[in-house]
Amino acid sequence: MTNDNFVDFKPRPLFKDYKEMLAYSNRGRKGRLSPVRYVVFDADGTIWRVSPMGVVAGQTFVKLQEPDVAIIQGDAMNVKTGKTFMGLKSTVTLRPHFRGLLTKLDKWAISYSLVTFSNFGIIKPLVSALKLADRFDGIYTEMDRFTVLESIANYYQIPHGELLLVDDDTASSHFRFDGFQVLIWGVDVTNMWHVEGYIEKRRGA
Repeated sequence: MTNDNFVDFKPRPLFKDYKEMLAYSNRGRKGRLSPVRYVVFDADGTIWRVSPMGVVAGQTFVKLQEPDVAIIQGDAMNVKTGKTFMGLKSTVTLRPHFRGLLTKLDKWAISYSLVTFSNFGIIKPLVSALKLADRFDGIYTEMDRFTVLESIANYYQIPHGELLLVDDDTASSHFRFDGFQVLIWGVDVTNMWHVEGYIEKRRGA
C-alpha cells in the first residue's frame, strides 16, 4: 500500500461519548451492529507487554527467549522517567491467546494488520523473532492509527464501520475516528479471548 491510495481527509465529527460514536458507526443499519471485516492491532501494550517500556533508537538487538517472549536491547529513553539509557534491555511478552486469535481470524476470512509508533528497525526484527512477520496483511510503523485506518478503508473499499481498531490507548482522541469501530469500554483489549468474543458476535452481523 502506498501513499497513492490515500485520499484527502474530510472534517471528522467529534463524539461526546462512546454511545454517540457507536450510533454514528452504525448509522443506516437499522439498529444492527456493524460486522467486522478487517482488524488493525496496536502493538505495544496491546498484543504484547513491554517491561520496562522504553523508546529504543538506533541499532536494536533482539533475542528470542521463549516462543512468546523476546528480549530487545538498544539505546533508549525510559518513557516514565524521561532518562536516556545506553543498552536498555526490555522484555517483550506476547499476550496469551494472540496466536489463537489470529488463527480464528484466518478461519473467518478476516484480514488484519499491525500499527505502531515504534520505528521499523525495532519492529521488523521483533515480529520476525516472534514468527509473526508473515501473519499480518500489513505492518505500519511510525504512523498514527487514523492514517492507517483511513488508508486501509480506501484501499480495500471497506466501510468505516466494518473496520475494527484494537488498541489499549483509550484516549478520548479516538472519538474522532469517523465511524471506525474502536474497542474502548466493555472489552478488555489486552485479553485476546475477550477480543475474539467481540469479533465473533459481529462477524455475522
